[in-house]
Amino acid sequence: GLSFTSVAPFNEPSADWWQENGKQEATHVSRAEQAKILPLVRSAFDAQGLSDVALTASDESLVNQAIATWKSLPAELKAIIDQVNVHGYPKPENARRAELHRITRVADGKRLWNSETGDDDRTGLEMAYNIHQDFFLLHPTAWAYWQPVDGGLKGLGGSGWGLLDAAMLVGGEPRANPKLFVLAQYSRHI
Repeated sequence: GLSFTSVAPFNEPSADWWQENGKQEATHVSRAEQAKILPLVRSAFDAQGLSDVALTASDESLVNQAIATWKSLPAELKAIIDQVNVHGYPKPENARRAELHRITRVADGKRLWNSETGDDDRTGLEMAYNIHQDFFLLHPTAWAYWQPVDGGLKGLGGSGWGLLDAAMLVGGEPRANPKLFVLAQYSRHI
């Protein structure tokens, strides 16, 4: 009974740090393999009557990787991709946001999402800077925070990644980090 508007077959595929039996949710898929798999996914969707479900690629962990992946894809493959997802963590490798916007949205008319971002600064200052960079340089049509609830990895105080510190490992009431209110200002007023 769920309706999906898009499907991203890969999560952080160009990253080479994923290991078998690891504790993260991604796997390495080379750009050449992505180019083979994406048309198969599109064909499978269409065969099941899901032609209205957008194909998303490639949900890279860094803007630099997303640029390299997009540039590596042939024009006929770009034509079947409806949306480009990228993760926008505050790293130097994400400084080329404007270029990714230019080559995907401006040149090829694709929707562009920042599908995952986050930081361990509970104050919200780093998040506010990152939001500003994304909105003015990347121009995403969606922006998603990776970990709204932190399980308290550094004890009761949490690690700062979450908008809420839940201390799930030891119990206790969730507490809002200041960054929750920073994000609320963006989502409600800006």
